[in-house]
Amino acid sequence: MTTIAIIGALDDEVALIAASLNDVTHDRQAGLDVTRGTWEPTTEAPSPPSRPSAAWDWSTPPPPRSI
Repeated sequence: MTTIAIIGALDDEVALIAASLNDVTHDRQAGLDVTRGTWEPTTEAPSPPSRPSAAWDWSTPPPPRSI
């Protein structure tokens, strides 16, 4: 089991991450909101894509820049 602390600027993003955690607690001290929870990793690793996307293929040259 892994403990995770989330410190974020956007409440919606923090809530989205916290929704995937267990035993979530929320602390507010000195103007800082900290959400903590536990995460149990799965035994299955996600399978990689069969073919990398061109957007992530570093061998692909970048598109020309417009002036």
